[in-house]
Amino acid sequence: MSPATSAVVRDRLRIAIQKSGRLGDPARELLREAGLSWRESRDRLFCFGETLAVDLLLVRDDDIPGLIADGVCDLGIVGRNVLLEQRAQVANAPFVELRTL
Repeated sequence: MSPATSAVVRDRLRIAIQKSGRLGDPARELLREAGLSWRESRDRLFCFGETLAVDLLLVRDDDIPGLIADGVCDLGIVGRNVLLEQRAQVANAPFVELRTL
């Protein structure tokens, strides 16, 4: 999931994924296979990218669309159900499905 347009400019990419749940571990594994590695913060809610300037926010899946809409994160990995629910609830929701996993 990604906003259609982004007004936030930063030097590090932020990706929101589920802290726990069905997609949490597969999302981390997908990103690891892409060559990314992280160091977890003490509270285990933020992971600092070590290999590239890519950080992870570990949150509830229902919070991911809001974090993207607010510009806190640049991308998110959520189930299609969360994406469709968000589109149905918010007129002109600024989200696009980049890739079906």
